[in-house]
Amino acid sequence: MEKRCTASAQVEGSPEADGRGLSIWNTFSRQGNRTEDGKSNDFGTDSYRRWKEDIALMKSYGDRYNGFLNKEEIVADFTRYARVPNIYAVLGHCIGAHAPGRSSDRTKSSEGDSLVEPYIVGHNLLMAHAAAVKVYRDEFPEQEGRIGLVVNANWAEPYDQTAENMATAEKHFTICSLWLADPVHKGDYPELLKEIVGDKLPEFTPEEKALLKGSSNFLGLNHYTTCYFFHGVEETSIGPDGKEIGPTAGLSWVRPVPWGFKKLLRFLWERYGMDIYVTENGAVCPGEKDMKREEAVEDDFRIDYYRGYINAMAELISQEVPIKSYIAWAFADNFECTSHGYTAKFGVTFVDPETGDRTPKKSAGFLGEFMEEKMGCTTSPPPSTGHHTS
Repeated sequence: MEKRCTASAQVEGSPEADGRGLSIWNTFSRQGNRTEDGKSNDFGTDSYRRWKEDIALMKSYGDRYNGFLNKEEIVADFTRYARVPNIYAVLGHCIGAHAPGRSSDRTKSSEGDSLVEPYIVGHNLLMAHAAAVKVYRDEFPEQEGRIGLVVNANWAEPYDQTAENMATAEKHFTICSLWLADPVHKGDYPELLKEIVGDKLPEFTPEEKALLKGSSNFLGLNHYTTCYFFHGVEETSIGPDGKEIGPTAGLSWVRPVPWGFKKLLRFLWERYGMDIYVTENGAVCPGEKDMKREEAVEDDFRIDYYRGYINAMAELISQEVPIKSYIAWAFADNFECTSHGYTAKFGVTFVDPETGDRTPKKSAGFLGEFMEEKMGCTTSPPPSTGHHTS
């Protein structure tokens, strides 16, 4: 059930080796001012060259199936490869933090309309998804594969139970999370979203609605944290009792809030009635971006994060909420496809930023043991904390 996740643009490196050619992220990150450390993703974790070492490490952590030799697992995983349309639409065409970096903010981009383009891009991504699903189902029925869409959803908690703040949380959650989930499970955008966005939101034709509805066999979910919402549009990590919603992490948007994860999972199950696959979940330890190897591998903060989130998930499973998969982000410290570059360390494996040498963190062993204890997952023995080189 549990896996560790990676992504090609973030780990491969060697962007021009063997005739590959540049990706959109290679071009974007090479501009020099797009990441906190000014570095591009040309190195990643050097996995293009060190893939044998990475596979060996993943096996030592409990990597449980044989890639393309396992039809049931690989079909489901590969269909999640091109994932998270709201990330691409919003961060790439509204905020301008992701490739291609379009935004109304002219300090970030000379082109773009943040109020219009995200909805056009999101709409087109949804139709591309639906068309691809139809091709798969029509042309490869003998595979009997499950295919679907992954959305990024953080829970929006009302600051208090006043009508204004409850409406604020609902508005935020609808725009950020239901925008792209509703069409594939219900066949259209949420009515509240139509009210908020107005004529900037494209409309589906009846034929497009029919193509979209049911175009996902499961609900794929990337989730990291929860925030309070109040006063129409604002968010905060401090509750009305003056307490923080969760401990401070290495990034402001990954505070551990396992109760928010539990609320989100139950909400999505009750709304869509679909199997849920948690496809990304993880944290950065406080100060981790500046830690040397010896300190970084002692990642108790990450262990506490995973423990809280897995416990929340396990409790819902015991109540028959159909959560089918949990994928921890990430296998290794890599190039984060955000403005953070190499400074956001999500991995359960430490990667030396100069040499690329790998060292398992304490959380790598914890995940295997804890998932086996909570879920009965079969994993390999946890790795030692020895230093790994190529």
